[in-house]
Amino acid sequence: MNQFETSYVGKKCIVRGDKSGVFLGEITFLDTASKTVELKNVRRLWKWYGAETVEDLAKFGVSRPNECKFPVLIGKKLIQDYCEITEATDESVNSLMEVKIWTAHK
Repeated sequence: MNQFETSYVGKKCIVRGDKSGVFLGEITFLDTASKTVELKNVRRLWKWYGAETVEDLAKFGVSRPNECKFPVLIGKKLIQDYCEITEATDESVNSLMEVKIWTAHK
């Protein structure tokens, strides 16, 4: 891992995959050559309202949490097609983690 890659390890970030989607999680591993990032404590940000861009999500979170659809938090995820990583603020993380779990399971 190079110095750029290690600067993201341990940080909570919004990661956008080319085809896999958008995720919030703490980076545990990053490889720019293979476009691979491993996250822990991960939430897929499937459908959101109250933010226009990934940068909005990373800085402020969402302003309409009751309308968002974010699945359950998972322990670990490997994404092999990331195209964008944006460090998340504490405000953003708190906002995104407060969104109610969207699931078919009761």
